[in-house]
Parts: sequence; C-alpha cells; structure tokens
Amino acid sequence: MSRLPISIDSEFTFGGVPCLVVTTTGARPTAWPYVIGDTGHAIRPLVDDAGQRVEFIGRASDDALQRAVDYLETRFGIRGPARHWGQARSQWHTWTVLHESPVCPGDDCRSLVP
Repeated sequence: MSRLPISIDSEFTFGGVPCLVVTTTGARPTAWPYVIGDTGHAIRPLVDDAGQRVEFIGRASDDALQRAVDYLETRFGIRGPARHWGQARSQWHTWTVLHESPVCPGDDCRSLVP
C-alpha cells in the first residue's frame, strides 16, 4: 500500500520575523521555509545566494523541520511563538505565495516584520 505525502504547516517567529515552514512526509520528507507577510495572508519563499529556493530534506519530516528551524534561527534570530493574526487558521487555510518577491540573503529582516 502506497502512502500519499501529507503537508504540515508550522508557524513561528525568528528574531521577531513571522515564518512558516511547510513540511511534507513520504519518501522524501522536505521542509520549505517562508516569511509571512501581508498581515498573515501571504508568504514569501526564502532563496539562497544563487536565487534557488531553500529546502531541507531529512530522514523523517521532524528531521527536515528541525533543519529548517536551525536555518531560520541562524538567519533571523531566536525562535519564538507564532504571531497572533487576529484570526484562527484552519487546516484549509490558503496562502498567497509571492514567488516574484522572495526573501534573499542580506535582506533587512526588520523590513519583513509587518
């Protein structure tokens, strides 16, 4: 029996910067970090110096998530609780992904905080 991958969204702040990590389960557990903007309605992907989307692969989804968390702590600062956006998120929450506006290394993270 083949299992379908499941996507898990985890929200945190890192140095005050609101972030989302989307983690998948399955044969290739992967985590993708984003910065949350637009008062909690849109997310911006993180890219490396070459402009490639940052992703973390692990032996399990928890391992991939931990790698993403370690990266975000190094990039933005200490992990904290998720922001309260004034609305509850459901499992069916849809994000607007701003692919044309990624977060690049060297971006001033103070400008990323809503």
